Amino acid sequence: MVLVYYRTVTQGTSLRLRAYAHIQARILSGELAPGAVVSEQSIAHQLGISRTPVREAMARLQAIGL
Repeated sequence: MVLVYYRTVTQGTSLRLRAYAHIQARILSGELAPGAVVSEQSIAHQLGISRTPVREAMARLQAIGL
């Protein structure tokens, strides 16, 4: 399992890792509750990226049980 905290992600980080860290931080902080419906488009808009890296990050988080 890879734990990455959003605050440590830098400008040169891949878009998928930025999305992964952002979503993971929201889950771990309790901002996203278990079973919450999360919009790929909303997260992508917040981060200024396309939905593909968000989708990949969400799949990776789901695979590790988050």
